Amino acid sequence: MEKLLQPRDIAEYLHVDIKAARRLMRTMPYINLSGATEKPRLLVAESDLAAWVESRKAGAPAAAPGRKAAPRLRVMDGFEPDGRLKRRKA
Repeated sequence: MEKLLQPRDIAEYLHVDIKAARRLMRTMPYINLSGATEKPRLLVAESDLAAWVESRKAGAPAAAPGRKAAPRLRVMDGFEPDGRLKRRKA
């Protein structure tokens, strides 16, 4: 049977704090033991962690689920009345 890793094991392996490990675990194939969505109890199989690390070595960016990229801003000609540059969303 394969070993299942808890957030503290993931944190130790990746050299991050437990909060970061929990966030990263959501980007991996995980098992939710509690069935809760508010405070889930997540476990990750050791082989899934190894595969996740290998995929990150290949240069694939780790995108957080449910997050959108910040809007890009572009400088326009001119200034605001208070002296700041005018900006608008790209």
